[in-house]
Parts: sequence; structure tokens; C-alpha cells
Amino acid sequence: MAKRTLRNPKTGETITFLKTSRDTNGELFQMGYTMSPHAAIADEHSHPHQEMIIKVLSGTLTCTIDGRDEKIGAGKEILIPAGVNHFQRNDSDVEVQALEEYRPALQMQEFFETLIGWSNDGKTNEAGLPGLLRLAVLQYYFKHTIRSSSKKRNLISRMLAPIGIVLGYRREVEHYIRSASLEQ
Repeated sequence: MAKRTLRNPKTGETITFLKTSRDTNGELFQMGYTMSPHAAIADEHSHPHQEMIIKVLSGTLTCTIDGRDEKIGAGKEILIPAGVNHFQRNDSDVEVQALEEYRPALQMQEFFETLIGWSNDGKTNEAGLPGLLRLAVLQYYFKHTIRSSSKKRNLISRMLAPIGIVLGYRREVEHYIRSASLEQ
């Protein structure tokens, strides 16, 4: 697969798909990752069925893992087991560059295509999160890949997902996935 790069204007993240589910028969999703100074991902979350490895190439990434902050500097890596809540941010004045690996791949590429697509199309808030109905459909569609750490948000999403689906937000998810597959 040709490398594909996405930029999230709300979170200050740039990601480049290096190895996808298609490339690895579902075993691995790997991406290059750049985070702007003083930026953060959209929300604390877990991957219920995937382990994640973050390898920092330059800068220092702060990862909150199960409520504890860990600073990961250049040349270091951290393993986040399946089901463990985590959040990444760049507290410094310099850009962070890292590699992220997810095993198995599941639908990580499709998740990023959708979330960053919405962000680029103005369908997220300033933190990079979509509104409640879109978020509910996102969590429903990718429930085996990613889950919010907020039990309240997960409960609300389960209740609102059917409404979001009826309103067409599932078609939006499928549109971003289809559009991405045509660009590859």
C-alpha cells in the first residue's frame, strides 16, 4: 500500500499509515505519528482487543496510562495492554514524532479515516470530538477497536447510536472508509 498521510487540524496530529490490516493479513496496523507542541489526542480511551506499542522517535510524549502519567522520551517505547485506558499529549515546546503499532490491526485505519475526516470537514469540536450522535455511531461502528474510558459516555452512546444511524451518520462513516479505499 502507498503511504497515506492524514492531518487532524483540531488535535495537531499528523499520521501516516505505514502498515495496514490489508498489508499484514490483519496482524498489525502501524503508523507514523507527529504531535504538535502542547497538543493532545481527542479523548482518553482503550483498545479492548488490541495491544498498542508507542515508540518515541523524537521529543517527549506524556502518556496517561490507567491514571498515571509517564514521560516517554526519544528512543523509548511503552506497551499498553488491551483494555487499558490511556491518553497521549505533548506538554513540550517541540514536536513529538513516534511510531504506533496495534496488534491485531482490527479497524484502526478506518477509525482514523472517519474521525480525521469529520475533523477536516468541520464536524468535530475544538478538541477533535464529534457531537453526541456522531460519537455514538463512531463508538458503535468501532466497538471492537476503540472504547471511551468514560462509562457514562459509553452508556449514552449505546442509547443514542440507533438514532444516529437513522439520521445517516453510519452512512458518513462508510463514506469515509469507501473514499479512503478508492485513494489507495
